[in-house]
Amino acid sequence: MNRFLLMMLMAVGASWASSIYQVQFVGTFGEGAFAFTFGTDGQGLQQSLTGFTLRGKISIVMDALPAPTSVTEFDTGYETIGSSPLWLRDAEFSVDGFPGFPNGFFEPGPYFLEPVPVPADGTSVEPSVYDQRFGVLESLNALRVGLSVKDTWTNPEFLSFRREGVWALNAQGLSGIPYNPLTGQFQAISGTPSFSAGFVRYQNFRSVDDRTLPGFGLLENTFIQGSFSASSVTGEVVVPEPGTWWAMVSGLGGIVMLRRRRGPSIVTRIHA
Repeated sequence: MNRFLLMMLMAVGASWASSIYQVQFVGTFGEGAFAFTFGTDGQGLQQSLTGFTLRGKISIVMDALPAPTSVTEFDTGYETIGSSPLWLRDAEFSVDGFPGFPNGFFEPGPYFLEPVPVPADGTSVEPSVYDQRFGVLESLNALRVGLSVKDTWTNPEFLSFRREGVWALNAQGLSGIPYNPLTGQFQAISGTPSFSAGFVRYQNFRSVDDRTLPGFGLLENTFIQGSFSASSVTGEVVVPEPGTWWAMVSGLGGIVMLRRRRGPSIVTRIHA
């Protein structure tokens, strides 16, 4: 049993070893930002988001990054069209204090931007989209990050399923650059950008073939869109490097083996 436990600890340590670089921001929606849904009577309901606080988070799996697509004296970037390799994870955004809509279709978030694959019993209506972009501009201490997703399918449960999202941020004048192309290492950044521009669009639509349900069969109908400016941007490695995890696992493994060796002498004294 102890040997099995040790093997499990080693396996868990390996699975946790991937380093994550996490970018977070706090911003404010600008003029024209809005949320929209349909009411139970089929009429459109719209809510302004101007002035609302927006929070975003996106994680970069450093070990899964492909080779940079562009490396020059001033610019380093990554771009993957498609979900392979999948190196942007846990992308989400949320809106502080958003009142929502009275019909209950609209959820206040957070809104994740992860792939929703076609189920085994489903049929793809449109080609899925999953674009990943990340880059730094060293001369301006700038960070560029963006993700776009789209999944549209139907199956016996959902007459229609559509999820589409865009999450993008360009921030300049930070405390440093998140990725150093000279060393190939990610590093911590924080601060108020001297300039920033961002955009969020999110839609989630699900319906069933039962028009007797409230909302004419709509289970969810969410739409958010707007530009924003970021007042705070941070970036940091939030998962220990592989060497750190192996040290922890080795220590736990040593404790397990030590207990195994001591076991018989303790039992002898108890029964003596």
